[in-house]
This record gives sequence, C-alpha cells and structure tokens, in this order.
Amino acid sequence: MMKFIVYFVTLSLLLLSCGQKNKSVDLLSNLPHEEDIEASLDSVGFSVEALARPLAMVSFGDYIVIAQDKFDFMVSIFNLKTGEEQRILPKGHGQNELLSIYQMQVKDSISFYVYDNLSQKLLLVRKDKNGVFKINRDEHIDDYLSLAINDSLLIGCCIDTDYRYKIHNKLSKKEEWVGDYESFGIKPNVGKLLLLGHVADNSRLGRMLWLSFYGAAWQVVSYKGNREVMKTKIYELPLYHTDDTGEQAIFEKETKLGFTSVTHNNHFVFALYSGQLLEMALKEKDKVTMGRHIIVLDWDGNMKECMNTKNEVKQIAYNQEQECLFLLLDEKDGYKLKYLGS
Repeated sequence: MMKFIVYFVTLSLLLLSCGQKNKSVDLLSNLPHEEDIEASLDSVGFSVEALARPLAMVSFGDYIVIAQDKFDFMVSIFNLKTGEEQRILPKGHGQNELLSIYQMQVKDSISFYVYDNLSQKLLLVRKDKNGVFKINRDEHIDDYLSLAINDSLLIGCCIDTDYRYKIHNKLSKKEEWVGDYESFGIKPNVGKLLLLGHVADNSRLGRMLWLSFYGAAWQVVSYKGNREVMKTKIYELPLYHTDDTGEQAIFEKETKLGFTSVTHNNHFVFALYSGQLLEMALKEKDKVTMGRHIIVLDWDGNMKECMNTKNEVKQIAYNQEQECLFLLLDEKDGYKLKYLGS
C-alpha cells in the first residue's frame, strides 16, 4: 500500500494537457436548491489561526479534532467550552507516531479513529478518566484506501481485488466484496487511483456513501441484508490517459477536484465540493482542496440542497450531540472555526 500511495502523490503532479475526455455534466449547474449560509454562521469562542495545512476534522461531544501536517504533533483536540487545546500523535516512523492522516471518524462521545494510510495504521483515540486523550488501540490495516468503521465491521474501498468495496467482519473473519468499475467505464487497474474518495457510514441503515475526490460522482452501498450498490450518480469523472503499458493512469491538468471533506448525521451527508482544476495544485497546494459549496445528500444518494459560503472552506465536521455543522474557513487573517446550528 505504501508504494501505491506514493505513486498516487507522484501521479497527481504529472499533469498533461491532452488525453481522454469524458462526457460530463457540471454539478453546480444541476443543484436542486441553493442557500447562502455565511450570515448564519456563529464563531466559536477561541482562536485556531495557528493551524497549518489542515488534513481532516471531526467533532463529538464537547470537542473538535483537527489533523494537520506541519507541527511536530499531527492532531489538535479543542475543548469547545474552554478553548483548551491538547496536541497528540507526533509525526514520525516510530511507535504511536504517524506519517500522514488520510481520514478520521467519530466512534462515540469520547473517542475517535485516525487512519494513516502511509504507515498503514488505524488508531482508536479515547479520553481517559482525567480528560486526557490517549491511544486506546492500534491496528495494522493494509487493504483499504479509505474506510468506515462500524463496531466489528470495516467497510470501504479496497486495494487488492477488482471489486470496488470490501466488507470485513473482524469477529467472524468473514470478507465480502461489492461493486465493480464497469459502472464508471474504467478498468480496475487505473480505477483504484482515479476513484479515490471519502466514505460516510450510517450504521442504522446499514449503508455507506462513497464520494469522489476527483470529478463529481458518488455511490450508495448497502452492507446489511443484500450487499449491493444501490445507486451510482456520475456528473464528471477524472480526465486521464494511460502510459505506454496501459497499466498506469496519469491525470490531465483539466481534471476537477471533487469532494474534499465529508461529514454526516443520521439523515444527511454533507460534502464540501472544490471544483477547482488539478493544475492549481502545482500553484496553491493548500488552496486547491478548499471550496465554497457544501452539497447535502440524503442516504438514498439524492441531492437535497447546496449551502454556499463567501469565504473558502477547508474542512467540515458535524457534531451529533450538539446538532451543528462546524466549518473551518480560510479568512484574511487565518483560519476561523464557525458553526451552523440546527
């Protein structure tokens, strides 16, 4: 997996100007309803301006957790009531150290998961009786590109087969696979790179929703009862060509970045849409994943509305207990953490 991820980063910089051109439909021209939310946002009572290169964000209980890729410690945990910050998980190759945080996921009101795809680690971080967050469990995960954790189940985009998704029960050791690349008209050997994305899980419904990091597409997958892809929606796919062997995909510079931050509650999935061209990654690496459009979908994969902001948004995170959506905005004097109440 290490080789694959390094290869992915390298390919993201090999941008050429000609190649496969897919028929596409502009996502933002097909929105059912739009709402400007900037004036409805409230600020938290503490500063997060010192954040650098935020990678992911989750929120639960009285906390918001932000992963970043600049300081010695990769995760900052802020108490929403006091503004107090705890930094954990140093960067490095050693035990309890991380190389890169690809995603985080809330487990409950006192714990969350951290997935490092470079060092192939899945960590469970939990608050102890003294209010200090520490690593509670460390697992080796080497067969998922992105995943959702639901108790004993791991569900997500797999690496080693021609299927799209893998469902692994850690207790029974049973493994099942769902979906293929034919729905996208892409061969598996290149599809694993082109169809990288985020996943959101609804354990109550037994459904996972995958959203593309490149282009604009999503799938709804059932993992309880009938294991199947329930819906596929494609607006745009990445533009690419293959090398002389036909085995390796190379992005075109006209490829659009898609959904760069995803969060959810029991009713809806919130997906931050960038829409910026991949060629901008060479000029403004930190800016290219930002967006001003938060697409709201239900768990059947239907678009319900688009929430727009004036300032660029870097990350979003929904807090189930407080029933509010947090937004990390990029403003003139640095990052600002704001929220939209229910």
